[in-house]
Amino acid sequence: MAEIDELRDLIGRVKRLRLGALRRVRTRLAGSYASAFRGPGVEFSGFVPYAPGHDVRRIDWQVTARRHDPYVRRYQEERELRLLAVLDVSQSMDSGTGTDALRERACLVTAGLALSAAQNRDRVGALFFGQDVADVVPPRRGEKHALALLRGALARRSKGTQTDARPVLRRLGRLHGHAVAVLLSDFFWQPPPWDRRLRSLLALCAGKHDILAVRLLGGTGETSLADVVLEARESESLRPVHLDAFGNRAGSLATAVHAHRLATRRALSACRIPLLELAPHDDHLAGLERLLASAARRQ
Repeated sequence: MAEIDELRDLIGRVKRLRLGALRRVRTRLAGSYASAFRGPGVEFSGFVPYAPGHDVRRIDWQVTARRHDPYVRRYQEERELRLLAVLDVSQSMDSGTGTDALRERACLVTAGLALSAAQNRDRVGALFFGQDVADVVPPRRGEKHALALLRGALARRSKGTQTDARPVLRRLGRLHGHAVAVLLSDFFWQPPPWDRRLRSLLALCAGKHDILAVRLLGGTGETSLADVVLEARESESLRPVHLDAFGNRAGSLATAVHAHRLATRRALSACRIPLLELAPHDDHLAGLERLLASAARRQ
């Protein structure tokens, strides 16, 4: 009985996320998506007779000689893309309640992207990660597949207690061909995003694919302090220090979380990865439009 109730709740959440994203996708978001992601290159589509205004550098002299009239090579943009939602499903992403939960908000962004991709007939897939790569959803077309991906994003859980992004970044780096990957997380990783080796993996992926990052913030504008205990080390002695929001070190925790946020920004900027930070009160789909506009400017 509990499993049936859980399934009904999951279906209701998927419907709510779909309805929340669909109208915006059909009006503004789909256009922003199409402008941001124009395809990885061009492909040859045939020959056309030369006309004033055509680029003379595209005249094919062999075809021209055979047909006794000038012909130019015509190319068209490769429209089809692979969009990958790289979604953190670790325990820290379950902080918050209801629609303020980090995972729920990450899934709202995923819904907007997946439905935009479906409207543009692009393939969309997902990589779920926590302490390791939790699951892989192969890229496919269509709204039905996008909604199935969304159900997986809401239901999937990582078995580990920490978040290690290195396995999923290695997997992303080994993918054949080009992809657009949207990294959705609170970025409380071990090792952290500014770790030298992890930053090298991020830069490698950003050199091969288009990487966009979305950081979900908690109710204070940071991750919810009441839900997080951080383990830090003193710079000289390397002695572990635990910071929590309930004792005398609450101020230290706020400082540590703010420093983590700034260091994450710098690490992603150094790897040329655009970052969108979303607090609970933000319009998440409007934020996604801003991120897509940033990607369009980069193109």
